[in-house]
Amino acid sequence: MKFTIIALNTFRETMRDRILRVIVGVSIFVIVISKIIGELSIGQDLKILVDFSLGTIDIFGVVLCIFIGASLIQREIDKKTLYTILSCPMNRWEFIFGKYLGMCMTLFVSTFVMGIFFCSYYFLMGGQVSLDLVGCIVMLFMGLMVLNSVAILLSVLTSSSVSIIVTAITFFIGRSTYHLKAIPQFSDSATLNYLTNIMYYILPNFNNFDIKEEATHALTIPSEVYLYAFLYMVVYSSVMLYLASLAINKRNL
Repeated sequence: MKFTIIALNTFRETMRDRILRVIVGVSIFVIVISKIIGELSIGQDLKILVDFSLGTIDIFGVVLCIFIGASLIQREIDKKTLYTILSCPMNRWEFIFGKYLGMCMTLFVSTFVMGIFFCSYYFLMGGQVSLDLVGCIVMLFMGLMVLNSVAILLSVLTSSSVSIIVTAITFFIGRSTYHLKAIPQFSDSATLNYLTNIMYYILPNFNNFDIKEEATHALTIPSEVYLYAFLYMVVYSSVMLYLASLAINKRNL
């Protein structure tokens, strides 16, 4: 299938990006020093190691998504390579899906490397690597897949700089959707309540993938949480990629 060629080329291209190497390197450094910070709190060193490390894997994955994923399509347009690609006998949805899949592969590799390093380091420091701890890392990756689909859509619709900014804003709002849900309790404005409800259901809810606190305190995560997060990721990402395909079909390229 042709989208696999696009995916592999995107994967190779993004893996060579210096931003990726810098981010993974810095994240590993932060994971190491988190143990030193944890030693300042008596009896809490391993919990702080988990908290810092999972937060590091999360935020650096988001940074990768924002600065690389949000400019994938526009970069092809700027380099004029998109015109050559689309002149081939290929559906434009295949191009979009290939770009998305290639970036997801890059996010998987970076998350895997950071996750393996963290789990190994945590084990060597005396921690117990549970299935829910690994599951937390998988959940973070699924959240990145959703953010990546948003970044791809915005990359089709806007310039690289605007796409980066809007993707970042979308992520931060998506992590605070519970605030949107609470606004109607403190406002008498029907219009404001209507708008916040629309935003709550349209914007991605990244809290569905955030179980870092539970993992830090070694709590058992119900299987339904993982299943719901997976289904949410599949549905939301599919909608974003469908919209991106419609958008690129309407562009005069």
